[in-house]
Order: sequence, then C-alpha cells, then structure tokens
Amino acid sequence: MSISEKITLLRKEKNLSQEAFAEALGVSRQSVSKWESGSALPDTDKIIAMSELFGVSTDYLLKDDAVSTEPVTYNPPENPSDETEETERNDDMFSKKKKKKGKGLKIIALVLALIILAAAIGIPSYFGGFREAWWELNGGKVQYPYILVHGLGG
Repeated sequence: MSISEKITLLRKEKNLSQEAFAEALGVSRQSVSKWESGSALPDTDKIIAMSELFGVSTDYLLKDDAVSTEPVTYNPPENPSDETEETERNDDMFSKKKKKKGKGLKIIALVLALIILAAAIGIPSYFGGFREAWWELNGGKVQYPYILVHGLGG
C-alpha cells in the first residue's frame, strides 16, 4: 500500500474531509489532494504531524509494506519529563558539536594566520628583502663619504 493510499484510508477512518485534514496540518486542500492522488509527497514535518494526528508511526506511513496493512499505533511517552530530559540531552549533544566545530574553525584560522605571517616575515628576510624595503621607506640607501668610512689615510 502506497503512502497516498494510506493517507486517504486514515483520513476517511477519522471522518475528516480533505479541507478539515488540510486545516489540521496547516496546508491547502490542493496539497492533500495531490498527496492522495500520488502526484506529490508530503514534507517530512507534515508526515510527522500526520503520524501524530492519526496515531500511527512514520514508518507505517512511509514504507510500502504490502504484508501488514494494520497501522502501528503511536504511543507518546507517559511521563513528559522523560521526553524533556531526552530533548535536553539531544540539545546538549548538538550544542557540543557546534562548539567543537566553532573551536576547530578558530584553530584553523589561527594556523592559517600564523602561516601567512611566517611567510610575510620569513621569505623576504631569507632573500634580503627587508633591508631593501627599509631603505625604500627611509629615502634610499645612505651613501657615506669615503673619508667617514675609511678614514684619512694611512
């Protein structure tokens, strides 16, 4: 049984019109019609909403299982605090991954900056470029008179 047939069957079991079903999911009646005719598939968030509305699992809606046509009932957790703890645990896990990713990017940026700095300092100094650059900044190479450099003779 395809997802379109399952949506039609479950909607009719709940005695919902396409209009009422569309309103419950926050979509247009045309979207529901397309889903039921098989010309379009619902988004993931709509499939989840349908599973909760009909009390079936998302697996039942998504899998084309010809053997079992009985819907699997959706049983939400009895203790809402359990769900909250699990959600908090998942949120912590995702925030840790984001922090690690951000930290990794900072380290990569720092290493690249150090490489660029080393290249900017190391290459000119290796080839004697700083001396020439310094002379250009200060008006050129200073030419001292011969007497000041070598003395008066002797």
